[in-house]
Amino acid sequence: MRAGVGQVKSKRRLDDTERQRLDELNEERTKKLESRAFNEELRRRLEQELDQKRHKFCHVPVPKNVKESLAEEIQSKEKDRAFAREQRANHMRNSSSLPPNMMSQQNSIREKREDFNRKAQQDFEARHPYEPKPQNPERKWHVPDFQQLHKEFTTRKLLKMDEYKKSVKMGNLQPFYLRSEWTPLKKFKGSENKCKEQYEKCRVSSRVPESKLKKLGLTPDATQWDLIMKLAMRNGANTDDEEKMGLMEAERREYCIIAPSHFSISNAINEDIMILREERWPYTRGGRMKVIGAPQPSAAGAFADKPAMTKAQMLLIQHTARQKEEMEKKRVEEQERVEKAKKEREEFWGMKKKVQAALAHDVERHRQEAARRKKDYPKVPVGSSAPKPRSESAVHLKIRDDPSDSQKGLLLQRSIAKRLTAQAKELFRNHCKAIGCEDLADELERKQNS
Repeated sequence: MRAGVGQVKSKRRLDDTERQRLDELNEERTKKLESRAFNEELRRRLEQELDQKRHKFCHVPVPKNVKESLAEEIQSKEKDRAFAREQRANHMRNSSSLPPNMMSQQNSIREKREDFNRKAQQDFEARHPYEPKPQNPERKWHVPDFQQLHKEFTTRKLLKMDEYKKSVKMGNLQPFYLRSEWTPLKKFKGSENKCKEQYEKCRVSSRVPESKLKKLGLTPDATQWDLIMKLAMRNGANTDDEEKMGLMEAERREYCIIAPSHFSISNAINEDIMILREERWPYTRGGRMKVIGAPQPSAAGAFADKPAMTKAQMLLIQHTARQKEEMEKKRVEEQERVEKAKKEREEFWGMKKKVQAALAHDVERHRQEAARRKKDYPKVPVGSSAPKPRSESAVHLKIRDDPSDSQKGLLLQRSIAKRLTAQAKELFRNHCKAIGCEDLADELERKQNS
């Protein structure tokens, strides 16, 4: 037995209770399946609706400037504004009035002018009264018919014009060209047919269509001179008179013909190069030729070899010489100033070196003297004798103990020289500080203390 949908696949026989229970389960399952399908269908439809709403096209509102032309709006506003200004000006002009005093004065002036004109008219009429000419009773007066007279005058005028036209012989219209656009044939030939030879060497331009050449009876291999002759003969009505033959500027440009001025300029340049080669190219002769000025008449009447110097040239030469002298003077002054500063600097630094050398020599001399004193006057051991009084120096003690006169004089000279050297050093140190050489004074003091 095959198990159907909702049936349990088993070979065991089911009793009634189990079968009933199985049927209930199948029904419940069927209901669930149906409810699930319904829910899925409902969800599918809702999603479809939401998707349609989500992807619905919503355009951005069209700007006002796109719907309505901004330029037209501005123009209309300008027109309205101008109309309002004009209305306002008219209203102000109509409603305006002069001040009371000026209005009364203007009215009085107008009344006086009218009274004057009226009186003048009355006086004129009184002086020149109108008296109509008395009519002649024998002659009949009548008003002429001006319309009939004008009609007769017009008719006579037209008849006269017709007779004049018949009597005048009309001429035939002849072709003409503007002189500014016409190039005669002799210009294309050039002097001694030099341009003609060059036109014969040039072929017709490839930019000219072949159809235009066929109309003239030419081929693309034709020369420009053949083309010029065909066009000139056509313009000259196939006459042999070269004075009447030529080309228009528009035709020359249309058929891409080289202008005759091109060949004439080229020929002139070549002739100039051949004739004036040495003058045009000065390097072939080692430099330019000397320019010889025009001879000027001298005081005696004879012509001088060189032109006389003008006043402007003389002033220019004088000014140049004056400037050179000033520049030389400035250069010499600057050189003297530099040498003076160099000399002062050498003197200053030379004095410093001399002082340093003197100090070094003095220090060495002091050291030698100290060594000699130490050798001559050894130190006395403590307790060996009574201490020396502080008021007396070693020199005085030596003089007192040593009775020899020569030794006394030597010791006095040494003590005096030492005191004078100390005083000189002090004066020199103060002088260095006064002139701004503090470093030299400090070095001197440091060496003295050492």
